Amino acid sequence: MTSDTPLSPTTGKPVPRSQTYEGGCHCGNVRYTVKLSPPLDEMPVTQCTCSICHINGQLMVYPLESQIEWHSGKDQMTPYNFGPHRITHSFCPVCGTSIGGKSNDPTFFANNRALNVRTFRGIDIDKLTLRPVDGRRNMTSKEYQFDESKHPHNGYGPRIV
Repeated sequence: MTSDTPLSPTTGKPVPRSQTYEGGCHCGNVRYTVKLSPPLDEMPVTQCTCSICHINGQLMVYPLESQIEWHSGKDQMTPYNFGPHRITHSFCPVCGTSIGGKSNDPTFFANNRALNVRTFRGIDIDKLTLRPVDGRRNMTSKEYQFDESKHPHNGYGPRIV
């Protein structure tokens, strides 16, 4: 702790730094602000290798839902589920930008939302601390396999591995 670390007036303990970021899709249809504590320069950002994160180039943080203020487009986002439908991934219906995802499982990060840091305005991706997650290897069980008989895609589209 440095001398410039703020202390809580009630507990006397250090108060974590926080920063508010503006974010949204490419066309501006989906817009939000998110308050992260700690800020991005002090937090690891998840770089997952599962198929959807890899294909969309997602870099994720997982703030509480209460830390996000939606300005537009939240209820219009296009949902996408695959595998066991544990996560609903969200995309702008106009430009297709991958915004993030929300758990459908009350025992799995129910109060958090995944946000794609690439949708944050004015950040330098090269300065982030990336935390690799081997989603490709960890999500190869049968429950995560895409059932092509229900959703034919002619060799394109959803796949896990």
